Amino acid sequence: MNIERKLPRSLKTRFAVLALGCAGLIFILIAPPIIILSRTLLFERQVSIAREHFETMLTQGDSELRAIRQHAVSLADVLEQWPPKTYENWFWFLRYGMDQLPKAETLRVLFFQGNALTPPGMPGFYIRRVGEHAFEQGVITSQLEDPLSPAQAWSGEALEKKPSEYADGFWSHPHRPPESPEKSVMTVVAPVVQAKVQEETLVGLVGIDIPTPVIRDAIALRTTPIRHMVFVVDANRRIALASIKEPGLGVTEREAFAAKTEERPTLLAGLDLLYDPEKPSGWFVAANPINGESTCFVFDNFPHTGLKFVLAIPVRDLEGGWHRLAAGIIGLGVLAMLGMALLLRWTAGLATRNLDILREGVSHLRAGNLGTILPPGVSHDETADIIEAFNSMARELETAFARAEEMARTQQRNATEMDLARRIQQASLPETIFMPGCDIFARTLPAQEIGGDFYDYFPLPGGRLAFAVGDVSGKGVSAALFAARAGQLLRSAAHSCTPGEVITHVNAQLARSNTEMMFITLFFAVWTPAASRLEWVNAGHNPPLIKRKNGVLERLDHQSGPAIGPIPGIAYECQELLFCQGDELLVYTDGITEAPDLQAEQFGDARLEHIFTTPSTTSLEVRTSAVIEAVCDWQPAGDRFDDITLLLARPLAPPTVVVVPAALTEIETVVAAVQQAARAGGMSEAAVREMALGVCEAATNIIQYALGEDMARTFTVCYGWNEEALVIRFEDDGPQFDPDSLPLADTRSPLDQRQVGGLGWFLLRKVTDVARLDRVEAVNILTLARRRDRPTLS
Repeated sequence: MNIERKLPRSLKTRFAVLALGCAGLIFILIAPPIIILSRTLLFERQVSIAREHFETMLTQGDSELRAIRQHAVSLADVLEQWPPKTYENWFWFLRYGMDQLPKAETLRVLFFQGNALTPPGMPGFYIRRVGEHAFEQGVITSQLEDPLSPAQAWSGEALEKKPSEYADGFWSHPHRPPESPEKSVMTVVAPVVQAKVQEETLVGLVGIDIPTPVIRDAIALRTTPIRHMVFVVDANRRIALASIKEPGLGVTEREAFAAKTEERPTLLAGLDLLYDPEKPSGWFVAANPINGESTCFVFDNFPHTGLKFVLAIPVRDLEGGWHRLAAGIIGLGVLAMLGMALLLRWTAGLATRNLDILREGVSHLRAGNLGTILPPGVSHDETADIIEAFNSMARELETAFARAEEMARTQQRNATEMDLARRIQQASLPETIFMPGCDIFARTLPAQEIGGDFYDYFPLPGGRLAFAVGDVSGKGVSAALFAARAGQLLRSAAHSCTPGEVITHVNAQLARSNTEMMFITLFFAVWTPAASRLEWVNAGHNPPLIKRKNGVLERLDHQSGPAIGPIPGIAYECQELLFCQGDELLVYTDGITEAPDLQAEQFGDARLEHIFTTPSTTSLEVRTSAVIEAVCDWQPAGDRFDDITLLLARPLAPPTVVVVPAALTEIETVVAAVQQAARAGGMSEAAVREMALGVCEAATNIIQYALGEDMARTFTVCYGWNEEALVIRFEDDGPQFDPDSLPLADTRSPLDQRQVGGLGWFLLRKVTDVARLDRVEAVNILTLARRRDRPTLS
């Protein structure tokens, strides 16, 4: 009989039938609540038994301690009514008290100065047990009110209270008496008072020292059927006494446990339920701070002591009887679950025939076989319709994945090209340049992978330096390409024209093929440090800032013309200014001042001027980074508004320029001048000698090879310090020379076997930090730089 065909076709209905079958089995699964309830009942019964033992311990322990406390009160009453009159009677009285207290260690009476009960000069007496029938007695010379009195360990608590508050006596905290500091005792204290007109006045105290082991035995070593710990804690959450009972533990182990709690009296301070003022007694379950074991804590106030009595019993010792009941209930539950599993297996098999087909289809889908068509369903339910829908979905996915793969390849290709463009743009930026008598540094931060901002600086003949900062309209690849073309045009025209003519020429060239009507705002300048002169052109760019030596801030507002690129035929005029030591120039793009924050407020000129005018002795690189970091912090993270570019220039001491005839006899003069400049800048003698060697080699090569020792020809030497290095710049009109074409210098072979060429350039690189040769038009420009702190070769 095919039962499956008799079931409704709806899968939901089939699982409803399954739920009906499971309902009968769920009845058996009530075992867990029964187990929990049984465990709770058994646990509460064991706690009730433990509380009965607890109350017995508390009552029996208190009866012994109460007898000691009442004896102390009786002695105080006797002293109030019939104080001894003689020295001998006092010690007889104390001996009588000790005979009545076989467990007492010491009995003391101590009075305030000027009392009427003790002989003059004798504020107190004591008697101490030193053997089974041997005693030590003596006079206490310190006054009761003396804060340095040894009795402060037990009398201090009494003096803080009114006599009426402890008329029935009280127990002090555990302490170690000075005459036997190796022992821990608790003192029961009773007041001695004298009647006045309206109230009683405290005149003295009676104190009886009882060893803490005696008290611990009195409250802990009672007949209890299970292992436990006993604690006495004070109002400050500190353990006053502790004891333990476990099978096999002797006196030594119990004493060790007590010593451990004495060393760490705050072990129970974290159990807040013990100290709840609204619940002075009760029980709760928590982790035992001593051993981490789950423990039932039973607690109550200890009568007439201000202390709390705590009994700690491990939970597993209270739950010993419920395991057999739990095992029986679990057994029935296992049988029920086995029956339910069989029913679920049979019912699930009916619903999963077509699901197996779908699972096979999912496997093909995961493997990427989207063209696989599933066979029709074999079970008469909704899963057959799902199989048909799955086949349709697989065909649609195959088409969608093909489109997605094509898009991914396109995106990857675009990302690769964009990364290549970014690296090309970064590589096109100029390296750090060393110029005698000046410092310059620039940095750009694109808003996207590549940007339209750019900067450039390069040497020009005559000891000059050209630099530019530009901002192309737009962003991305097109802006970067337009900026690169403008930079190439600048370099090609700058060597032979004035700055105004250079920008006029670059604008004309860009406008010839600018079909997209892109434009560049540009600031271009030619700097002659030796003459403290700066010639500049501003083509629609942000006005640069110049901070003078006296702190005055100037803005170069003059515009030489509009932005270059879209309009041909514009002539740009050049401006000139003095740029002296102590001045500082800041050229920037609008990505700095127009950077918005979350409220769309721009960074603005004022903030930039404040940072720029703040006095600083740091390098230009550090100052540039400070401005860029301030702008980045101003903008929302990850949402840069525009490209950011910044250039800082600072004149130092003007360099020295020397025109030298092409004669070997002139080398000594050049070397001596450079040596003098090196020493003046703080360079060591060893470094001066190495620098002199490099200058001599460079001058010799220029005279011999570039100028052919023609004394009618000359070359120029310009030298001076920048911020960190001595820079020497040679200019000659000799033939072009490429040092990279020289063979590698062979320094290991004998001199007669070495190949000619390369040793001079090798020497220059060994004794300097920078050895760079530029060819500008028909002029060779050799730049040597050595930092002040560069280690010497020897």
